[in-house]
Amino acid sequence: MPTAHSLPAVVDAQTVAALLEQNAPLHIIDVRTPAEFESVHIPGSYNVPLDALPEHRAELRDALRAPAVLVCRSGARTPGRGGAAGR
Repeated sequence: MPTAHSLPAVVDAQTVAALLEQNAPLHIIDVRTPAEFESVHIPGSYNVPLDALPEHRAELRDALRAPAVLVCRSGARTPGRGGAAGR
């Protein structure tokens, strides 16, 4: 299993769950809409809607001192978006 510091570009839900169980230093950024986030989300995750990622790039880069995982409902919104968040 990868550690939080050796995450591949794409991780599955089971890997994220295992890392959170281990209290790995990991930030979860939920890129769904605020309404989707309010309905259900991973405890401790942050909601930054996908269309807002570019405008929050510098803020996220400064705030995130640990690896981050982008989360969406189906996986269709997050592929290749690490660059938009300023990995």
